[in-house]
This record gives sequence, C-alpha cells and structure tokens, in this order.
Amino acid sequence: MFINRIGQYLLIAISILAATASNAAMMRYTFEGNITLEKLGGSLFEPPIDQSLYQNLNFSVNIDADTDNINSKKLAGYGTNYYVNGTNASFDINQLGSIDLINPLVSSIPGVFVTGFTWGQVGTSQRGSAFFYGTYSFLTKEILNDDVYLRTDWFNNPILIYSGDTFRISGFSNVNYSVSAIPLPSTLILFLSGLGILVKLSNKKYNK
Repeated sequence: MFINRIGQYLLIAISILAATASNAAMMRYTFEGNITLEKLGGSLFEPPIDQSLYQNLNFSVNIDADTDNINSKKLAGYGTNYYVNGTNASFDINQLGSIDLINPLVSSIPGVFVTGFTWGQVGTSQRGSAFFYGTYSFLTKEILNDDVYLRTDWFNNPILIYSGDTFRISGFSNVNYSVSAIPLPSTLILFLSGLGILVKLSNKKYNK
C-alpha cells in the first residue's frame, strides 16, 4: 500500500514536470546556405585582397529562443510582426569559423511570408539585419528546410569580424530556414530517474 502510494505521487510529480517543460518551449531557428562577403581593409603597401576567396561560402546561423517570450507589433502594410530575443546565437562560416552574436532577435511576419534575424548593438550602425521571404511560419511552428530568398530592401550590408579580419556581407543565396524544438536535458534525466525508481519499487513489491 505504502509503495503504491509513493508510485502514485511520483507519477504525479513526473506529469507536472512534463507539463511545465512543454510550456517552456525552447526553439532553435536556423538559416543556412551560401554567403558572399567583402573583406575590408588592406593598404597601398599590401597586395590587393582576392575577394573571390569569400564568395558563396557555406554558412549557418543558429539562434535559440524561448517561445514564452514572443512579442508582437503591427507593421503598417505588412501585418503583425512576431519577434523573440535569442538566449544565444552563433554565425558559422566555412573557412572563417564561428562567432557569437550579441542581442540576437528572430522575426516572423507571416502575412507577407517574411522571416529574418537581427543582431548587434541596438540603436547603432553596428546593428545588422537580414530578412528573407518565401516562408509562411509562426515562431512556434517546427518546420524543415523552407527555401527562402533575401529581401534586399530589408538588408543593411552588416559587418562581421572573424579573427581580427572585418567583412561586409554582400548577399545570401540558396538559403534554407528551419525551426526545431530543443529538448530539455534536465527534464529527460528526471523522467528517466523517476521511471527507474518506479521499477525498483515494483521489484521490491513482487520480491516480498
């Protein structure tokens, strides 16, 4: 009787934990494809920069965000803009490496099939943005590899710095956009631990 009651309480606790985890949905927003850069710098005393080295490089941007914190605002002529601040984000470029993005934000404007991301110091010229059209998706919806296309009118040729070298983004191509849920490791561990305890209690009951 006592063991059965413990098992019932444990199942209730696991159910509450699972419900809490489902309400706090972490999502990963991914943009990946090809990027063309312009390397800045150089001088009259140095060989000219071979810009062909920085054309059509593979890239991926990954931004993690909590969908409980999604905000929205109306944009005249475009509909509702849904946006969420990222908890962490990276910009990976083949041959150059990976950098962390500060103040990342993901936006979705489903009414005009637009999604995109911004990063950098808010309110300064260092704030970069890139928006794409071609996907009808809310920020809470999981999707896989939607083809999207750069909106040049919502693109401000932002600056990136890798290993001390400064680059300006010239454009994107062959871009795919994906959204996936991020599992919570602590929840999974606790759930498995609870199942393990239930199994032990059951074994004790039947071995008596």
